[in-house]
Amino acid sequence: MKPVFVVIFFVFGIGALANAQDMAKASYQEVTQPHLQVDKQAMYPGGKKGIDLYIMQNIRYPQQAREQRIEGKVYAKFTVGKKGKITKIEFLQSDHPLFEKEAERLLKGMGKWIPAYVDEQPVEVSYMYPFTFKLG
Repeated sequence: MKPVFVVIFFVFGIGALANAQDMAKASYQEVTQPHLQVDKQAMYPGGKKGIDLYIMQNIRYPQQAREQRIEGKVYAKFTVGKKGKITKIEFLQSDHPLFEKEAERLLKGMGKWIPAYVDEQPVEVSYMYPFTFKLG
């Protein structure tokens, strides 16, 4: 079978903080995986709207970063496992450890996804999730 590269990109902006002028934006993208052609993509329950809702209800701009007027981005890579659990969280690029901590907290608390499938069997897939933290 010829390898197929699949990239899915969803973008959305989120501002869900005690101070409405502070923003944390996020988007996610499936990481290209050579030699893997999935029949059904992994999906968070509720799809994009479910992710939007989860982020809006749970994201917190790190207090210390707010006090020190720190802004920046974190690029998190994670795997959606065969049972839909998020694993293997790593940071590809980060402007500050406080943002890594918040991104990891959000990803770990996200709950189970519906896993990806190949030939009716669940498979692991990786996603990249960039978080942007910006003060208003």
